[in-house]
Amino acid sequence: MPLIGVVPLGASTWPEDDRVGSHKRLPLEPHHTHIVGVTSNDRYDATNYRFLLTNALVNIKNKKKKLPVAAVLCSGGEAALDEALQCSRNGWPLAAGARASQLV
Repeated sequence: MPLIGVVPLGASTWPEDDRVGSHKRLPLEPHHTHIVGVTSNDRYDATNYRFLLTNALVNIKNKKKKLPVAAVLCSGGEAALDEALQCSRNGWPLAAGARASQLV
């Protein structure tokens, strides 16, 4: 099953990243099978693109049925609340990890 990560390139790093300041960026999640990099430092840009991409992929018809989708919420904070709300509005199941307890 594909696990697609959408990340702001300016705030992310990867093995052999030789950009100045790469030690201050967040590493890519190693369990993703695919990474889509958004040319931004802003997490909100990545969040918006994540939902646009997911909606596009979900609506690809395969034998006249939509592809399944589920979301995993791994962090807390204001952005996570927005992501949970967007999942709810789309009718997508949402699993919350331990750090998501920081939502409130």
